[in-house]
Amino acid sequence: GNFYPVFTPDGSKIAYVSNKGSDKWGSSVYLYDTRTKTSKLILPESLSRLIRSSLSFSPDSQYLYYAKITRDNPHWSGYSDLYRFNLLREKEERLTFRLRAMNPKLSPDGKRIVFTTDKDGTLNLGVCGADGKNISRLTNFQNGEQVFTPVWSKDARRIAFGYSTGQFQSVALIDSSGKNFQVLTHAGDCRNPFFESDSTLLYSWDRGGIFNVYRLNLRTKFEVQTTNVLGGAFLPAANEKGDVAYVTYTSTGYKIAALFKDSTSAPAAPIAGSDSMRIRLEPPSLFSGFIEGQKEDNSPGAGMKSSAPEQTPALQAKQYRSVFSSLSFIPLLRIDTYNRNSSGLDVVKPGLYVTSSDVLDKMSLFGGGAINRKLERDIFFILEYRDRLPILYQLGLEPTASLELYNITRKRDVSFDLYIDRMQTFFTDVTYNLSEFDFSLTQPIFSEEFTLKTSYALSRYSQDFGSWVHPHFGVIPATSSTYMIGNTFAALLKYDGIVPTMDKDINPIGRSFSFKYIFETDKFNPTDSSSTKNGFRVPIYTKYNFSRLELIWNEHLALPFPKHTLSLTLNTSAILGPTIDEFFDYYAGGFIGMRGYPFYAIGGNKAAFLNATYRFPIATEMNFRILQIYFSKLYGSVFYDIGNAWPRESASDNFWKQDVGFELRLETFSFYSYPTRIFFSGAYGLDTFSRNVNDINIHTVTYGREWRFYLGVLFGFELGDFMPRQMMR
Repeated sequence: GNFYPVFTPDGSKIAYVSNKGSDKWGSSVYLYDTRTKTSKLILPESLSRLIRSSLSFSPDSQYLYYAKITRDNPHWSGYSDLYRFNLLREKEERLTFRLRAMNPKLSPDGKRIVFTTDKDGTLNLGVCGADGKNISRLTNFQNGEQVFTPVWSKDARRIAFGYSTGQFQSVALIDSSGKNFQVLTHAGDCRNPFFESDSTLLYSWDRGGIFNVYRLNLRTKFEVQTTNVLGGAFLPAANEKGDVAYVTYTSTGYKIAALFKDSTSAPAAPIAGSDSMRIRLEPPSLFSGFIEGQKEDNSPGAGMKSSAPEQTPALQAKQYRSVFSSLSFIPLLRIDTYNRNSSGLDVVKPGLYVTSSDVLDKMSLFGGGAINRKLERDIFFILEYRDRLPILYQLGLEPTASLELYNITRKRDVSFDLYIDRMQTFFTDVTYNLSEFDFSLTQPIFSEEFTLKTSYALSRYSQDFGSWVHPHFGVIPATSSTYMIGNTFAALLKYDGIVPTMDKDINPIGRSFSFKYIFETDKFNPTDSSSTKNGFRVPIYTKYNFSRLELIWNEHLALPFPKHTLSLTLNTSAILGPTIDEFFDYYAGGFIGMRGYPFYAIGGNKAAFLNATYRFPIATEMNFRILQIYFSKLYGSVFYDIGNAWPRESASDNFWKQDVGFELRLETFSFYSYPTRIFFSGAYGLDTFSRNVNDINIHTVTYGREWRFYLGVLFGFELGDFMPRQMMR
């Protein structure tokens, strides 16, 4: 969209803020020449991408004033401050620091700036020198009043601005000394004032349900509609000749439109490509010549009254207490095929997510669970706290504290051979149970793109071996044992340099990486070994103390074709020191690894794989709805993986494995609010290999040379963003 038009002092050009030519959330400042009908970038995108305010030229056209949001402060909070850009030297100068100032306007004599400033949820008008010094407050609102887009009169004696104490805005006037505050009361919403002359005011008013630009003579109280557009007209600005520029909405977004007073009437025609629209009208009274429509009542003073400002009720300050939003319940349905012996309803796992948060986002909770008819369950609870933590805050740190609880069970039907008179096979079931407690602190460091997360996890792995029938002793009762107790300390450094585009989720561009160091001190007893002490059975654990290193590096490169990208991902993991039990292995298969092979197919104390993905758009503007699902975009991709893990029990599978595949990504939203990401992918393992699996009985499994398919509905497309790899063992 294009916003905040303003004429240059000579009236021949129009500057405006726009994100044209890019789908980034940032913005740029352009200058449109009304004579040549061309636009050019006047501020480098690196400086202007966070500008969200009105613009103002100095009388000599040397400086352009604006406000923008930056995070260069110890807390990386978003503060809006005033800046000016020297158009001759192409150099930016910051004028204020942490002022929360917006929408600056330079006085006609170029000596003072009026702006809005925010404190404790109330906006006021402020003034300062053209260099940002001698800051003072012009108004003293204290009860949640809001002010917007202030402008000077031509003689700099009065200031007009948007004023609100509720749902709608009104146009207000005040002397430059801060006295004689008045509100022009209109039915509905009236905003974006601009002084065309000392006695003539332009503004946008939604009379009749559509915003249009109106012109008011402050002396005679004569009011006339200046535009008549279907998409609304906002943010009017005028030059000395009486030409008016404003923002209007079209089927392709917000555009800049212009009314040229000295031109003959003509139909609307585009200017600057798709950026703007050029409308030629004779006198302002011919407003119905833009788009034909019913004329409004333009009698003097129609709908307009001058009054003293409405007094807002005084509010009593009190200590803030956490107020949580209502609990949101989100049903889910998972199809889990991890157990090849499961079929039919066994693979269906219904569940529920529950979420709520403090209205200031100081605290949030997210939990859920899913269970199938075998009573296999997945339960989790996450509590995040983002307020001040004692001691750490005094040290200048403001980490996010997270408490996480997990419980996961899996059940398998197993058989085992036992020699009793002769070799016999017996059947039972085994239920594996993982319970884990995590606590972490996450703190931005270096810049807002870098975060450091320190964490501790306590985990317990147990198994319940079901009852079985012995031919001589009858029913052998079920047994339970805890075979691993883990204590994990970790430090994770993450960098997120993904460009904030509209396609960030489905088709990212930029760089991200994570580097993690882990130290584990574990007690492990996979064979349920035990001894007897004082008549009690005591398990015998083997202690493991070791370190891990993990590196994930992503490069998402934009290709010359629009919205086509090439992504490269390197994933390496290693246990440092001598080889330890395969229970602690890394695995390079599955959906978060090499998709042509099952998760456990490629495993070892060390693992590495490289992925290359070419992604392309299929439909970027679907924009239709089925029931509560709104469909937005569809992308396709093809990929290639190569990887391996070490060491192995034999050299027969110790080679680099490869796979190829495809993926479809569908970006949707549920109820227009909840991100709903649907993916379907297939991968074919190019290599075949076998490995011996020690699972009660040792048996050989062959992998590769088969298609594997994945279907998912999540909040995002990358499963690794939601669940750490160690939770998928």
